[in-house]
Amino acid sequence: MRSDIQNEQALYRSLVPTVIGYRLMVRYPRHLWRLLLGAMIPRDCALARALTSQLDKVVTLLLLPTFFALTGMGTRIDLLYEPWQ
Repeated sequence: MRSDIQNEQALYRSLVPTVIGYRLMVRYPRHLWRLLLGAMIPRDCALARALTSQLDKVVTLLLLPTFFALTGMGTRIDLLYEPWQ
């Protein structure tokens, strides 16, 4: 028989993914269809190959450099030179 601590841990392990999924569906419903579309399209179909070839150009030329520029601008280099406390 399981102890109370193990039962509580099992409850938390089952609730955390549920809460995360609920928050994603309620707060970000526009992103949910993207996740479902990606999960429903098989890898070997013509639609997947066409989307991959078209999105590859956009991601490589626009989104990836934008991501690195924005994350680089948010980096504080001066924190590297401060002594550890």
